[in-house]
Amino acid sequence: MTIHAAAVGMRRPATSVAATAITSLGTFPLLVGLAAAAAAGMWLQTRRIDRSAMLLLGLATVAGTVFLLKIAVARHRPPTTALLGSPSWDYAFPSGHTANGTVTWMLVAVLLTADLARWARRAAVIAGCLVSVAIGLSRVYLGYHWMTDVIAGWLIATLIICLALYLGRAGVIDWITFRTMLNGRTSFPDLDPSDRDVVSEPSTQIAASRQLSGEPPRPAPDHTPRPADPAPRDGS
Repeated sequence: MTIHAAAVGMRRPATSVAATAITSLGTFPLLVGLAAAAAAGMWLQTRRIDRSAMLLLGLATVAGTVFLLKIAVARHRPPTTALLGSPSWDYAFPSGHTANGTVTWMLVAVLLTADLARWARRAAVIAGCLVSVAIGLSRVYLGYHWMTDVIAGWLIATLIICLALYLGRAGVIDWITFRTMLNGRTSFPDLDPSDRDVVSEPSTQIAASRQLSGEPPRPAPDHTPRPADPAPRDGS
């Protein structure tokens, strides 16, 4: 209650306009469009669906989790007398704008910059954190949520982000190339396409595994036909 009252007391026309613009970054239609565009861009760039799947599954998971928790907890929102904007008729706990926005903006920042330099990845993560914090604080400032609703949204989002990245690194989310989906061939994402036919040969795979293990190469079997034995002569 104290934080809510303090946020209401801090309202100014300029900050109210800024908070309204910031909170729109957590609206679900905008997040779905952002996730779809980022997923399509990553797929077209890498021809792999692992990062796109991490992003889309992360957003779907957090949205479903927030929906179920709202029904289970059934916590009412702050009084509408202090609300700036159109009222929301669902429950307050946890903040959907905060949880959904944090997962989407953070995963977009991490996955889109995964192949860039370290400074670019850090800048993207910091920007994602700032957007996530700003969305949460704007929900309290505008009077839509209690501060504990926002904190719960951040915690849920952090858990789902860590889970999505762990599953992606562990290979649980399928690492499939566009070529694999078309013709069903075995995928070698870390190799040059011209080398895939060579690696697919069983004899080459066996030789490579023996070389890695330190086992000396075995001589190839000699398939040269041997001359037939001379026929025995009569009387011998």
